[in-house]
Amino acid sequence: MKALIAVDGSVGGFEAVRQAGQLLPPDRSQVVLYYSPPSIKLNDGAIEPAVLDRARALLARAVFDEAKALLSDPLRTSAESILSDQPARQGIVAAAESVGANLIAVGARGLGPIERLLLGSVSTSVVHTARVPVLVARPRPADRQQQPLRVLIAFGSASDDGHLADVIKTFRWPAGTQGLTVSVVQSMFAGHVPVWLEERARSEEVEAMARAWVAEHTLEINNKRSEAAAFDDTLPEPWRPEQPMVVEGHPADQILATISEKKIDLVVTGAGRRSAVTRFFMGSTSRTVLNQASCSVLIVGAAR
Repeated sequence: MKALIAVDGSVGGFEAVRQAGQLLPPDRSQVVLYYSPPSIKLNDGAIEPAVLDRARALLARAVFDEAKALLSDPLRTSAESILSDQPARQGIVAAAESVGANLIAVGARGLGPIERLLLGSVSTSVVHTARVPVLVARPRPADRQQQPLRVLIAFGSASDDGHLADVIKTFRWPAGTQGLTVSVVQSMFAGHVPVWLEERARSEEVEAMARAWVAEHTLEINNKRSEAAAFDDTLPEPWRPEQPMVVEGHPADQILATISEKKIDLVVTGAGRRSAVTRFFMGSTSRTVLNQASCSVLIVGAAR
């Protein structure tokens, strides 16, 4: 596996190095570090371009050295570096394609809701344009740093998530990793049915329709539970001890609630199949989880 990890000297970038390095099998993986330094602007216009170039190179070397120090020996020895002039949004994805990376890792950068809507963050932009899985790393809370890694897979359907299982199996999961799977079934009604409507809807025709809905919904839950169990059987050992969870509600809300309840460190989800326009204006489950999850997020698109 070849992973392109974007670094910028920030805590988030170094966290991406740390987490990706933890998941990559050291004997069959290679890391490529990517850095696009900021422009160096000085008031003194007399500074020669060559001097600025040397300053830029020194800055890049310091960032690359700090990042390599976070890798294990085998990964550090074979690590390569790319120093780019492109803006990070375009450069990261282009570099990943040029080196044949199977994974991109970036740090999460906090943006307010207005900034995120109008501009998007680098990590969001990379997720939407990359052709390979993208790990968006967030630091683990202080009380979780010495605990076993807890990984949640948000399972959609067998037809959509076969590639997701293949990706999961390429990683080296640290000893003690606890794997969980959650699958969400949409509720029968968007909200609670008002009492006055329940009292009015007592005709035999309405009650027969309601019973049919309940039977169909129960069948859907049972089918989803069977699908999720079969999916778990294709996953590595950390997912074997726990039965998959099947919950009802809005998918993004339930995934986020599970992350909080189970103290998840990494959530893995598919990218979904909405068009770019629909995803921008409406928001997909993966986009909502990416923006609002308190943990790291691995987004896995469909196989290409």
